[in-house]
Formats: sequence, C-alpha cells, structure tokens
Amino acid sequence: MNRFTLAFALGTGLTLSLAAPSVNADPIINTLATPSITAAQFNADFTSISNATASGLASNGASTFQLYSGDKDHPVTGTLQSQVFAGTGKYAGLYAYAYQVSVDQGKTDPSGGPAHLDGTSFIFNGTPIQTDLTGSGTKSASYLVSGTIGDMKPPTAGTTPIAPASLSWQADPSGSTPNTYTGTLRANFVNTATSTPPLYSGSGSATFVVLSNQPFSQNFVNLTSNTPQVGAMTSVYAADGVVISPSPVPEPSTILAWAGMAGAVALVRRVRKSRLPIA
Repeated sequence: MNRFTLAFALGTGLTLSLAAPSVNADPIINTLATPSITAAQFNADFTSISNATASGLASNGASTFQLYSGDKDHPVTGTLQSQVFAGTGKYAGLYAYAYQVSVDQGKTDPSGGPAHLDGTSFIFNGTPIQTDLTGSGTKSASYLVSGTIGDMKPPTAGTTPIAPASLSWQADPSGSTPNTYTGTLRANFVNTATSTPPLYSGSGSATFVVLSNQPFSQNFVNLTSNTPQVGAMTSVYAADGVVISPSPVPEPSTILAWAGMAGAVALVRRVRKSRLPIA
C-alpha cells in the first residue's frame, strides 16, 4: 500500500470513527437551528414525492386534529400538514420532511377561552443531516421555508406564520443493543423564558423542514395543549429507517472531504518525519 493510500485510509477511519455514535445510556436532545430559505430556493433542489403529499393525508382526514371543547357541531380544531420531498442533483439521496400546523379561527376550550396548541412530537427514526441549502457556507439539518412548497396550504390568510420557539430532535438508546437509538422530533411553540405564547385560534406556524436520508412512513402525533386531544389520531409523514448517530451529522460529501483532509495531513506529517536527519 503506498503512502497516500495508507494515509487516506487512516484519515477515513479516524473521521468515520468521530462521526460514529458512542454508547450512552441517557437520551441526547439536539436543538435544531432553523435558518430561513425561500420557497424558490427549496423548489430548485427538491421535488414532491407522489405518495407522500399533504393532500394525500388530508383526503382521509389524518392530518386534522380535535382538542376537547364544547363545540360538538364543529369538531375539527386544526390541521397538521406534512409532506415529503426528494432531493435532486447534488442533494440526491436526501429527503426533506416538511411540516406546518395551524389552529382554526374561532375555536375555544371548554372554558370559553381561545383554543391553543403548545407543541407537537412524534417518532422520527432518521438522523438529521446537516446540509447547506442556501449557499451561505453554513450547514443546518432544518430550515424555515417562506412561501408555499408542494401542495401544503399556507396559514390563514392575513396572518403571519409563526416559527416554532424551539425545534429539537432527541435520540434515545433502544434496548440493550449498543449504538442503537430511536428518534423523536419535537416542535414547541411556547417559551416561558421569553413569554412566547402558544399557537392560538386563528394562527399558524411557519413551514419547517428537517433533512434526513432515511425513508418515510406515517406516524401518529402527540399534541400538547391545555385540553386533551379527542377523536381520531393525527398522522404525519416521518423518517422510519435507522438512527445512525445520536446527533445530527454532516452530509456524506462533507465526511468524505474530512477524510481527504485527514489523509492529506497524515501524509504530510509522514513525509516530514521521513526527511528528519538521523542523529
């Protein structure tokens, strides 16, 4: 094996070992940054998947939700839209999971106050992948999209989309198998530290997307509010593959670049060492 091949292989091994998860008995909660991207930028690199559209869930009522109230004639409280997009070109192999939640106008809780949604959470079994979609040089595993993508409907006309106060992905050890995890994606709209309120009746969230390379299926959603969810369960599209790391990882091309740099550094050091004079 020549020096370059040896150095490259060593660099690759070291890099992948750094990216690999370590055994940890505690859950790891990762706060996901949400830089903004326009719908035009997003649509240039991702395309809709025919069997994972927002209208597909809406057609069977799976995307709506009902919170307990005294309004028996109008049971639907709001909608949680989701859609999956496939990356094209240099983003081929990535999936973009898009979500938008809204609470219908005029909805109330049993006490007569405005209905509100504090947050959502559901199983998301796919490690988020950090990627630079904006060309800014900064990688992120999630983005806020301004504008309409796919067949997802924007929030109520005349209202300003509200970004989640926090978006996080949690990895939990799964069973007794080392380095095996399950994932949870959580969007919170309440932040007590900054007095940020929940999503009230008549308001809707901004569209946010999470990137992963794992395939999708439908999962049920947990909704948090001052009143419980009633009626049929709400579903979303979510990653349903494997969790390869307890924290978001760079896109594969970045890992290969790291490996190349590590190999180059090792090669330079080896050459310099070989040129040292013998005492």
